[in-house]
This record gives sequence, structure tokens and C-alpha cells, in this order.
Amino acid sequence: MPKKWLLLSILVLVCVLAAVIVPRLQRVVVYQRKITEPTVARKLAIKLGISHPILPFDSVSVDTLYSTFQVPANVFTSMEPHETWLLLHGPSSTEVILSEVGYLTELSPDGNFTFYQNAINAEPSTQWEAFAMSDTDFTTHLSLIIGKAATPYADSEVLYFETLTVKGFIRHGSESHYSDTVNIAIWDKKYPLSQEVTIKISDPVLRQQVTDSIAASYRFKLDEAPSPDALKSIAKQAAELFSPSQG
Repeated sequence: MPKKWLLLSILVLVCVLAAVIVPRLQRVVVYQRKITEPTVARKLAIKLGISHPILPFDSVSVDTLYSTFQVPANVFTSMEPHETWLLLHGPSSTEVILSEVGYLTELSPDGNFTFYQNAINAEPSTQWEAFAMSDTDFTTHLSLIIGKAATPYADSEVLYFETLTVKGFIRHGSESHYSDTVNIAIWDKKYPLSQEVTIKISDPVLRQQVTDSIAASYRFKLDEAPSPDALKSIAKQAAELFSPSQG
């Protein structure tokens, strides 16, 4: 009788261990396969750097009615509204795309800023670490890894910047992906406002000048995000008021 109970106990223990170990082994295999994909591994290898953007010597102000920022003089000739977005145009496919102003909080309550900051600082775990994590810790870690791998335009470098009024991340494309593109994610330091600004310019010197000037000078003029309908009206009016002497 004791033998039977011992065998039964061992069998139960083996079943319990299998129920715990097998799913974890499976998740390690899937996790390892995903993080070693070339495109994913390249992004996961990025370390967050620091930028101290400065204005170019000759710059002019652009007013979107919800924000102001500087750009190099004699570059941009028109501004065009696209629903709640704005596009600044210059010669030879030179453009700056201003997305809708908002403040999303589904990933972290501070407009998703903390999530993006933690994601860009996240590093892949070893197989043992991925195996040993609790389900909750692994889910949190995986969300950050996925967030880092999915960060738009961040293919070669991501830099943190901060001014008196805003903070954010400057994301650079790589030679093979978005080589002519820089994306700036901007948060107001006082009010619930954020926006993404995408710079598409083939000339690397001008692209860097435009990036630095926008990051160094960007200021929101509001204390909360307008409604989509209000933003459409603002975008239309800002485009109508724009003149080449602005940008």
C-alpha cells in the first residue's frame, strides 16, 4: 500500500511539473525564435542615446495654431491640411508630417511616455531568464520587447531629448529601412499633449538640421488636445495662414 501511494505521489508530482515546465519550455522556444529574427534583433540591439538639439544659425518660425517650432529658413514653401494632420512641403520631396495632437494612455497613464521609455531600454532575456520568469513578469517583459521591436522608424538609433517645455524621442531609420526618415515623438512636460513629427528629406545634412531645429524649439500653445473636429478646423486655418516666409 505505501508503495502504491508513493508511486501515485510521484506520478502527481510529475504531472504538476510537466504542467508547469512544458508551457514554459514552449514559450522559451517561441520567444527565442522571435528575438533572433534579423529585423527584430537589429531593433532590440539599439541602446537609448541622448540628444542636445540646437537651432541652426538661420531659422524661421512655423505656427500651426496649436504649436510653434523653428525650421531652417528658405526650405518649406507650403503647408497642407490632411484632416487633423498637417504637411509642410519643400523642394525635391522634402516634407514634414505633423500627426494629430493627442494623449493616448492605454500603455501608461502619462501619455504612453513611460512605456515607450521602458520599451526602448528593454533588452532580450536569456533562455533561462525567460523560463524562470513568472507569467506576469514574462507578459510585462514581452510587451516591452514587442513595443521596442514595433517602434516606428527606430531602425538604427533612438535618442532622448528634453527642453524647458517638451521631452521626447528622436527615432532614426537605417540605410535599408527609412533611410531618409526621422521621427520625433514629443510630449509636453506640463500638459496632457503629445504628437509625432516625421521628417522625410533625402539630403542628410538638411534632414539633421530640420530634426534638430524642430526638437530644440517645439512648443505646444494649448493645455489639452482639441477634439478631432476642432483640429480639422485648426489645421485648415493654419495652412491658409502659412506663408513661405514662415517656413
